[in-house]
Amino acid sequence: MNKQCLKVICIAPILLAAFGCTSACAQDSEPCLEYAYPKGQGPGAEAQFDTRYDDISGTSFSCGPAIAASKARDALESFRYGVLYHDKVRIDAALRFPLTVRINKTLEGSKKSEVVIIHNTDEWAALQKDRMTDIQVGVIACSWLGNVKVISGYSSPGFYIGGGLVWFQRIHGSAKVKVTSLNLMPLTKEMQISYCVP
Repeated sequence: MNKQCLKVICIAPILLAAFGCTSACAQDSEPCLEYAYPKGQGPGAEAQFDTRYDDISGTSFSCGPAIAASKARDALESFRYGVLYHDKVRIDAALRFPLTVRINKTLEGSKKSEVVIIHNTDEWAALQKDRMTDIQVGVIACSWLGNVKVISGYSSPGFYIGGGLVWFQRIHGSAKVKVTSLNLMPLTKEMQISYCVP
């Protein structure tokens, strides 16, 4: 028996064990959909989507911030559509009022943010027109479940787009997900490109 055959024979059990462990671990990572819906509710027709896209961004929506992937998608798409087409009905469905907006003049956290509270869709329309840049709108436009950042934990579980530009969270006592805060900061074209890539 030559040295090549001996190496393959010796290494094969290690590779099989590693592959077996990897596939077993992958099969164990089931969505936690029982936490993503209020008691007595379930995904219904969205079960396949919720399971398939639960960890598209690399972290589970349902096991982390207890959000169903379909509800994250609906909130994100409603917000995108509302921003891009100035659709007040979609904006009203996507935002939790009052909405806290922090406006930073620089990317450094050393300067104090200006805080604006948005109470309705008319105030949102004025904010979008007067305070949001084309790059910020572009980051919103390119967002989808594959390039969001899912955050778990007790302080503010949910997900965000654009490096923290827009935060989404599940509304207590409901399966709905809404925009809960906005952090307007100067973004460069390079940052936009990096946020838009999954």
